[in-house]
Parts: sequence; structure tokens; C-alpha cells
Amino acid sequence: MALARAVHDQTLSERSVYFRWMHMLSLSERAAHEQLIRMCFIDYDREMAFVADYKNPQTGQDEIIGVGRLIKDQSDNSAEFALLVTDQFQHRGLGTELLRRLIQFARDEKLQRLTGIILAENREMQELCKKLGFRLQDLPEDKLVKAELELSSSGG
Repeated sequence: MALARAVHDQTLSERSVYFRWMHMLSLSERAAHEQLIRMCFIDYDREMAFVADYKNPQTGQDEIIGVGRLIKDQSDNSAEFALLVTDQFQHRGLGTELLRRLIQFARDEKLQRLTGIILAENREMQELCKKLGFRLQDLPEDKLVKAELELSSSGG
């Protein structure tokens, strides 16, 4: 349950929560039992999650500070990704590393495409995706951006 606690505790600003889930969720909503179960127990045939942790020098406790998730769509041999890094560890390359590992996992799984849906105002995530070779497509009617990486033709 450490994973669930990490992504559902108070280390996330309202901005980070909004950027990840695309709407506001209260701490009690993020910590609801069903949500925690879904976050902690994944179906390895369809999903993968990578986590980043570190030992907090003040508490001596291991803490999860970032999560990258991938969910496969078997119908078209693609997957959708999502990233979340706690506020204190943003802008340090952790999101980049998590997304790189998700890309490599998708390639290892022989997937053809990796996509992510990003809020139009989340410029940092858009820049990260561009840096790693994703093509961005504005979805202005929804105030979203679709990030797409063709894996079968990219060398990596």
C-alpha cells in the first residue's frame, strides 16, 4: 500500500492532481478503497507500473516519489501512458526517466504505438513528450493534447 499512499497523500499539490487526473480529486477521493486497489494491483497482461522511490533522510522511510503507468489496448496493439511525480521531485529528470522506461517496455512488448492525453495547459508534460519524440496533436474542443509515439518505426 506504500504506492497508493505515495500517490494519494499530501505530497501532491492541487495542480499536480489536476494535471494527472484532469479534474480535481480530494484526498479522500484519491484514497478511496477502490481507487487504492486499482493503483496497487495491476493486471500484468494489460498493464505495467514503474515506481521511483528514495529513502527520506528525515524519517528514514522509503517513499515513492514517482509513478509511470502503461495500459495496453489489445485491439490495436497500442498503449496509453500516464505519469505522476510528487511536487518536491518535479523538474529533476524523474518524469523523463519514467517515460523512457515506459517507452522501452512498450518496445519490448512489441507495441506499435504509445499515446498519452495531456491537458493543454500542462506545458511541462508536452515538452517532455516532444523531447522524447512524441508527436503532439491539439484537441482544442476538449482543451487537451494527444501525445503519440510510433514505436514500430522509431529507433530510439
